Amino acid sequence: MTKTDKQALRAKAEMATQGEWWIDSHGSAMVAFPSTTEVLVVFVTDSNAMGPAVRHEDTGNLSHWRNDNDASFIAAANPVTVLALLDELEAAEKRNYELESSVIAPGIMRCAKCQFVLTKNNINMAAGTITAGDSKTEPCPNGCGPLWPVTWKEQALEMRDSSEQWFEDLQVSKARIAELEARTITVKLPAACADDEYFIDGVFQPLRYERDVERALRAAGIALDTGE
Repeated sequence: MTKTDKQALRAKAEMATQGEWWIDSHGSAMVAFPSTTEVLVVFVTDSNAMGPAVRHEDTGNLSHWRNDNDASFIAAANPVTVLALLDELEAAEKRNYELESSVIAPGIMRCAKCQFVLTKNNINMAAGTITAGDSKTEPCPNGCGPLWPVTWKEQALEMRDSSEQWFEDLQVSKARIAELEARTITVKLPAACADDEYFIDGVFQPLRYERDVERALRAAGIALDTGE
């Protein structure tokens, strides 16, 4: 349907009796419900109750319709027109789905409350391939609510933020390494003299000495890997 056709159909619908239309239980009349408290007769099929035809000022037609614009609307909303509109609607919905699918990062879901992220992958052992899973909504394992698909834009922004954080952490680590490498630590180690506790009957006791050296190093903040 062209834009002009749609505008003409809309104009006829706006001039017709508003509300939902129903056929009464006896099939003798079509009625409309403009509101919850109002009922209007659109057309009477019972010839005895129809009454005389009336000339309508807005259309100039002589008819039995209460609102002669209703007849024009019904004629315009014929099966060909309705089917054409449905075809366009289905085509538009299909296109919307295609566009939405291209926007969503497949297989990545996130909870809007706890930020839990679920990544789905399909593993084909026979072919040796891994592909992205579906993006169907499912409950958050933390009970917060549903997991929602993540768009490529959201994924890109998250990766950008993560990269910035990684860069900052790297700079901090580099600065700390440089600081540790540049520092000088003075440690006073125990002296081993022939007349002190590290000698028994003139024999040097290495385990005692190593014990006190280790204590001195630890006290200076130096971690030791003793291989234990």
